Amino acid sequence: MKEVRLGDVQFTPRVSEEIIDQFIRDLPEHKKESLYEIMKQLSDHDLIELQGFKYSQDEDC
Repeated sequence: MKEVRLGDVQFTPRVSEEIIDQFIRDLPEHKKESLYEIMKQLSDHDLIELQGFKYSQDEDC
């Protein structure tokens, strides 16, 4: 799997690109309003590993 950098955030996929794409397509619209929320959802579901991405576990995006 390749690592990707977006600004100061680096992430490594833990599953195939197809699985990630399907996961994002299946997210409710309000969970796709920002890249922040999408990255948070992918990380929370162990689909990607993040480095340099900080958020409160209790934060409601």
